[in-house]
Amino acid sequence: MRKAIDTAPRNGEFVILEDGARGTIAVARWSPEAEQWLGEDGAPIQLNATHWHAPQNRDEKGSPSQLNATYWQSLTPARSVVETADEIGSPPGPSKLSARRIHRGASRAAPGGMTAQAQRTANPGKCVNAGFDDRTLLSALALGGRWIVHRRRSIVTMAACLLVGAAFGPFLYRGDLGKWLLHQTASENDSGLTQALRQEQELANRLASDVTAARLEAESQAALIRRASEAADRDKEVSERALVGLRQALQQELLKTEKLTGQLAEAQRDSAAQITLARKTIDDAARAEAERERVIGELRQALKQQEDRTAQLRREVEGKTAQANVRTVEQLALKQEQDKAEKLRVELAAARRENESQAAILRSASDEAARMKEASARAMDELRQALQQAQGKAEKLDGELAMRRQEVEAQKAVAQAAKDEAQRAEGRSRRSAEEQSQALREAQGKAEKLATELAAARRAVQSQEAMASSAKDEAADVKEAAERSADEQRRALQQERDRIERLTTELAETKSSLETQARAKAAEEAAQDGQFAALRQELQKAKAEATVAQQSLEVERTRTQRVEQRLTSIQESTGGRGGRSPAAAPPTVGQASIAATSVPEAQTNVPTGGAALPANSATRTEASLEQGSPHAIRLIARANHLLDQGNIGAARNMLDRAAEMGSAEALFWLAETYDPLLLSARKTIGTQSNITMARELYGKALAGGVTEAKVRLEALQQ
Repeated sequence: MRKAIDTAPRNGEFVILEDGARGTIAVARWSPEAEQWLGEDGAPIQLNATHWHAPQNRDEKGSPSQLNATYWQSLTPARSVVETADEIGSPPGPSKLSARRIHRGASRAAPGGMTAQAQRTANPGKCVNAGFDDRTLLSALALGGRWIVHRRRSIVTMAACLLVGAAFGPFLYRGDLGKWLLHQTASENDSGLTQALRQEQELANRLASDVTAARLEAESQAALIRRASEAADRDKEVSERALVGLRQALQQELLKTEKLTGQLAEAQRDSAAQITLARKTIDDAARAEAERERVIGELRQALKQQEDRTAQLRREVEGKTAQANVRTVEQLALKQEQDKAEKLRVELAAARRENESQAAILRSASDEAARMKEASARAMDELRQALQQAQGKAEKLDGELAMRRQEVEAQKAVAQAAKDEAQRAEGRSRRSAEEQSQALREAQGKAEKLATELAAARRAVQSQEAMASSAKDEAADVKEAAERSADEQRRALQQERDRIERLTTELAETKSSLETQARAKAAEEAAQDGQFAALRQELQKAKAEATVAQQSLEVERTRTQRVEQRLTSIQESTGGRGGRSPAAAPPTVGQASIAATSVPEAQTNVPTGGAALPANSATRTEASLEQGSPHAIRLIARANHLLDQGNIGAARNMLDRAAEMGSAEALFWLAETYDPLLLSARKTIGTQSNITMARELYGKALAGGVTEAKVRLEALQQ
C-alpha cells in the first residue's frame, strides 16, 4: 500500500520508495548519519521520493532483493508487455526510462537461480503451483492493476493493461476462483480505466490550455524582461556617464574652491601684514613726534636755564662793579661790559658750552675788578685785557647768536609744521587703514559669497571667478601700494632721524602717495560694476599679470629711487635761488607722463618749455585724475603703467579707449606716444612715430583745455 513519504520508517530498514511524478521506484533505507536515503550499495539514491511501500515477506530472512523477489515475480510476464507499450506509445523522455526502472527489480533472479519464466518452461505442467499460489497471484494482480491505473499513461497504456489481463487469463481459468477473480478484476479495471481515461483527457486538455497560456505568459514576460533589461542597461549607462561627469565637475569645482581659498588666504595674510606694517609706521611716526617734542622741551628748558644763569651773572657783575671804586674810564668800560653782558642773556640760548665759557670770562672779569682795588695799575692793565677779550667774545657771540636765533626760529617753524603735517598724515593713515580694512572685509565677504555659490550654474561660477579675480587684483594693488607706502615711510623716518629739515618734503611725498592710492582705490571701486565685461576678457592675462606684478614692484622701487635722486638734484640746483617751497610736492610716483620721465634726456631736443614739463605734467595729471571719469582714470593709470614698462602699443590702446570717453588728458598722452621728439628722448626702439597724428591729437587736447599741448605744437613746428 502506498503511503506518504513523511510516514516512512527511519530506523534503518529497507523500504520501497516511489517518485510519483516520474514513476520511478527504488529500494533504500534511511541513514541518520548521512541524513538521506541510501541504496543497497550504500550510495545515496537519485530519487525525489513522494511515497513508500512496505516490502513483502518481512518475516523471511535474506537480502532486500530476495525479500522482494516474490513481490515482483507475479509481474514478470507483464514486464515485457509494458516495456513494449512504453516503447510504442509513450512520448520520448523520462517516462520511457521510468518504465524500465520500475521493472528493473522484476528481472532479478529467484532464490533458486532461475526466473519464473524459466521455471515455467522447465515444468509446464506445474507452472501455477511452482511459481504462484492463490494469495500470491491475487496480490500480484491487485498491485499490478493499481500500478497501471496509477500510471495513467494513455490509450496505449490501457491497451497494455488489457494485454496483461490476457497474459494472466490461462492461469485464471484453472478454477472457479480464477474465473471469478478474472471477471471481478476485469470489471474493476474497465471502470477504473474509463474513469482514468476521462480524467486523463480532462487533465490533458487543462494542461494543454495551461501550457499554452503559460507559454504566452512566459513569452510576454520574457519580452517584458528583455525590454526592462535593455532599458535598465541604457539607464545604467546614462547614469554612469552622468555620474562620471558629475564627479569630474565636482573634482574641478573642489580644485577651484581650494585654489580660490588659498589665494584669498594669501591675500588676507598680505593685507593683514600691510595693515600691521602701516600701524607700525604710524606708531613710529608718533614716537618720532614725541621724541621731537621731548627734544624741543629739553632745548627750551636749557635755554631757560642759560637765561637764568646769565641774569645771575649779570647781577653778580653789577654788584661787584658797583663796589669797585675805579676811575671814570674804568667805570665807562665796565658800563659797556655790563651792557654787552645784558645782551648775552638772549644770545646764549642755543649753546651751553659757550655760555659757560662766557660766564667764566665774566667771573674772571669780576675777579679782576676786585683785584683792581688792591693794585690800580695792574688792575687797569688786566681790566683792559679782559675788556678786549670780552669785546672779541661778545662780537663772536653776536654772530653766533644771530645764527642760533635763526636756526631756532627755523626749527620751531619746521617742528610746528612737521607736527601739524604728522597729525594730518596720521589722520590720513588712519583713514587709509580703515579703508583698507573695509576693502579687506568686502573682499572677505565676496570670497565667502563665492564659496557658498560654488554649487550653482557655470555662469554663476564664472561670475564668482571674475569677482575673485577682481578681489585678487584689488588685494594685489593694495599690497603694492602698501609696500610703496611702507618703503616711503621707512625712508622718511630714517631721513627724519638724520635731518629734521627734510621731514616736510618726505611727508608731502607720503601725503601724495596716500592720496593717489585713495583716489585710485575709490576710482576702482566706483568703476568695478562697469568693469566685469573687461575683466572677463582679461582673465586669461591674469596669470601673466601676476608674474609681472613682482617685477613691476621692483621697477617701481627703482623708479622711486630715481625720482628721489632727481628731486634731490633739483633741490640742490634750486637751493641757491631761494630753495623749494616745503608745500611743493614732487610728481606722484606712477602718474608722471612720458614727458615727466623723459625730460632730463629730452631737454636738448625740446627747445621750448622743456624745464617746466615735469611739474606741469604732474599738476596736469593730478587735476585730470580728480576731474575725469573713474573709468578713464583707471585706463590712464594702466596706460601709465604700460608706458613705464615700455609697452607703447598697449598704452596707445588704453589711451585711445579713454579718449573715446571724452578725456582731453588721454588725448594729450596719446599724442605724446606719437611725438617723435619724446620717443627719441626715451630711446624707444621699434615704435613708429607719427608727427601728423601727434599734431592732430595735440590740437584736440588744446581744444579740450590742456594748455601744455600748445607748447608741444610749437616744438613740433620748429
